[in-house]
Amino acid sequence: MEVVPFNELSQVKKYRRLLIDVYLSAYADIPEYAYTSRGDIWHYLNWLFRRSRGGFFAVFCDGHLGGFVGADPEWLDLDQTKVGEIHELAIAREYQGRGVGSLLLARAVSFLAQWGHRRVGLWVGVNNHRAIEFYRRKGFVPGPVKGIWQRMYLDLSQVAQ
Repeated sequence: MEVVPFNELSQVKKYRRLLIDVYLSAYADIPEYAYTSRGDIWHYLNWLFRRSRGGFFAVFCDGHLGGFVGADPEWLDLDQTKVGEIHELAIAREYQGRGVGSLLLARAVSFLAQWGHRRVGLWVGVNNHRAIEFYRRKGFVPGPVKGIWQRMYLDLSQVAQ
């Protein structure tokens, strides 16, 4: 597995179709938490890239795009304080359970720590039990629930870097 930073929009454009395919695959069983049109997904991917400021990473497995993550170092949390935010962690179904998500999450957390963040946040669907358990195993703790979304936080002072 190889983690590749996407530092140029041209990289996102080059892999447009594959990024969209990974996103659709990742949300196939939970469409209530996802964009469903390829056009909406493309706009979302562009937004993710712009917000990431160097925190957009993809994993290639034997030459195939297995997943991607978008981490935002300039996000304002619910209380309007800056927090390192993971907006998206999408793993193609055929690569789930093979360490791709762990690898991408670690890279995103490391990136946000380099920006000086002591806390990382993310939102996950309240019924996405597999993802919630994954984040709990990685040290995230639940925060407030807003509608269909569960807020989760990782205190980086509690994590060995």
